[in-house]
Amino acid sequence: MPVIYRIETEKYAAQDFLAFARVWSARRQDYKKQKTLADVRRYFACACCFGMAAYDLFTAGRDGFNWKELTLIAAFALLGVCFLTLVRNGPGETMGQNMWRQYRSHPFSVSLEFRDDGFTAVESVKEGSKKRDCAYSEIKAVYESGTLVLLFMASDKCHIVRKADFRDGSPESFADFAAGRAGVAKQRI
Repeated sequence: MPVIYRIETEKYAAQDFLAFARVWSARRQDYKKQKTLADVRRYFACACCFGMAAYDLFTAGRDGFNWKELTLIAAFALLGVCFLTLVRNGPGETMGQNMWRQYRSHPFSVSLEFRDDGFTAVESVKEGSKKRDCAYSEIKAVYESGTLVLLFMASDKCHIVRKADFRDGSPESFADFAAGRAGVAKQRI
């Protein structure tokens, strides 16, 4: 069968993993409820840390400051800032950042070839490559942005397809093609 689309991704960028993580997090049914509860817990932890730092600051000044008290104040303030950062980023961004760090230490390239009867994914790492033939029925969701198409598979795997990496075929029509073959609706992100 002739190849309709060929994508060769030599190197991913941090924003590719962040986009994937945001969509993956949003796809979860209970995501908003979990995020709200997690944010409340983080705000509470942040308030406790800043409260302890303020308490230590006011009580430490009575007898004069010493290094032990100043270190404790700084530690509580730093913990508070850490919790604020988690609240600001949320689980999707944190997961995407972790994936990016892992990818930088163990980079891989991906080659995808789409035909009428299915597609082939080849992941290449320093140690070798792994080839997998896939049926379109394995695609459970297709998401498209201006620069990416995300193919969520039944096996909890996701193919991040960068539009800039197309070698054969048109990146503008690819998401519709994949969604049509898989029998799912394409969603914009």
